[in-house]
Amino acid sequence: LGIEVLESGVNSENYWDWVLATGRQCYGFFVPDHGLHNKDFGVSVLVVPERTVEACLRAYRNGNFYGAAHGLGELRFTSIVFDGPTVRATTDKPAKLEVVTARGVRKAVEGTHVEWTCPKDDGNRSGPDVEVFARIRATALDGSDERLFTQALMLAKK
Repeated sequence: LGIEVLESGVNSENYWDWVLATGRQCYGFFVPDHGLHNKDFGVSVLVVPERTVEACLRAYRNGNFYGAAHGLGELRFTSIVFDGPTVRATTDKPAKLEVVTARGVRKAVEGTHVEWTCPKDDGNRSGPDVEVFARIRATALDGSDERLFTQALMLAKK
């Protein structure tokens, strides 16, 4: 299941978050279509060990890609780590890094690294304080307007 999050200048992050909040994994796709003249075009950046068709298809199937607005390479994720309750991301240049959940931005820092640990629930996974997903949005601080979006990391099953 997936959704076009950024396509020819139309940003559907709020719809993506709505689907993710239901507990369903939903990959976010960022596509340029034919709007490359548009300032806000998107691209999906595959994270692959080698440049082969098989590796690229596996990356899409497993969610090993992130989205970029502009996609011109001014900003890159160098690390995205998820170990269950904690999400971490590192960029190659300073950025505003935001951890986004169904409850909105849970943490925001400026720099090249962000780390956030999901608070423990009370064992009742149906309460409003249970986080379902987390994703990281990075916005370049160098004036390039480059924005990156990790895939959602599913924290709990609803």
